[in-house]
Amino acid sequence: MARLLRPPKLRTREGLELDERHATWTELFFDLVFVAAIAELGGVVHHDPSLEGILKMAGLFVPVWWVWIGYTLYADRFDSDDAVFRGLMFAGMLGSGALAINVHFAAAGSSAGFALSYVAVRIVLITLYDRARRHVPEARPLVVRYMRGFSVSAALWLISLAFQGTARYAIWAIAMAIDIGTPVTMPPRVFRALPVHQSHLPERFGLFILIVLGETVVSVTAASADIEWTLSAGVVAACGFVTVVCLWWIYFDLLDLGAIRGASFYAFQVYFYGHLPLLIGLEGVGAGTKLAITSATDGSPAGGVRAALLGGAALSVALLAAMEGAAKGDFGGRAVVGRFAAALALIVLALAGGGLAPVLVLALTAAILAAELVNELSAPASVAAQRAPSFGG
Repeated sequence: MARLLRPPKLRTREGLELDERHATWTELFFDLVFVAAIAELGGVVHHDPSLEGILKMAGLFVPVWWVWIGYTLYADRFDSDDAVFRGLMFAGMLGSGALAINVHFAAAGSSAGFALSYVAVRIVLITLYDRARRHVPEARPLVVRYMRGFSVSAALWLISLAFQGTARYAIWAIAMAIDIGTPVTMPPRVFRALPVHQSHLPERFGLFILIVLGETVVSVTAASADIEWTLSAGVVAACGFVTVVCLWWIYFDLLDLGAIRGASFYAFQVYFYGHLPLLIGLEGVGAGTKLAITSATDGSPAGGVRAALLGGAALSVALLAAMEGAAKGDFGGRAVVGRFAAALALIVLALAGGGLAPVLVLALTAAILAAELVNELSAPASVAAQRAPSFGG
């Protein structure tokens, strides 16, 4: 009976948040549905490699990611792993699957199913928080604020169904601002009383990064299987893989997690919220690489392809610089300056590379990121010793 009904308790009481904790099998199973969502989001750019298509992907990425964040933060603090928790997580997983299915419909203009799916997953999350409200009195100041903000947002998503076109999307934007803004407007003292877990949350973020990077690898493989191989296509695919490897290496092995764990409340918010544009950037890298492979024999890549690939890579590496600079309170360090320099070089390449062949664009992208990787790996021992172990370490 204890496995069936085990009321939630606060898992991040003072001191406990420092203990090592890893993702549960329930959380890992929950993540699987987002593999499909990320694939669908990448498909938006693949079918419409224009600036409009990229903006649609980015806009739809926000609610998909925020759904995952909502359940991740709840599990970080209140996971009881009993039958009720698992049942509600599976219900959220089902709703998230519906959200993934409706991504391409929403991108095509038929957005009612996407809105209803989002409301469904928020209702499940509110139900989870109501359970925590009843069983964890010390968490009520945070939980009640979450429930109010999420309820207002869900109501706006429902109201949006009465409108069409731009008006509906404007209401979605307002609803998402309330949703995402609810934690931001929380008094810092409430967060300090109910901290996130310092080993669990970074691991969860890292796992989502792997989902996005993994989709990039799958996209590159799929694109390579559907074309008639040429030397140019092979080099483009190889350079795309090197690009992904460099971004993976910087994030998982060179991002100073130790500084982030010891950062101020506001610097931690940069790390937390910075993952949204970081993930959008990585999604753009995957979509852009796939398009570059298919166009390897067609001349210069279109502007949308360069915007997705180079813009995504520049955004990603710039966010990794901002996270570390904010955590350390120092934007003049070797890694931070190097990452910003790499981002600037990628932006220049995106703007000036209109006449370059896809193979040269990918080769230069990989070279820029590889140079930054070497720059960080060759840092003096005194600097390297300050870096935290990887998320899996």
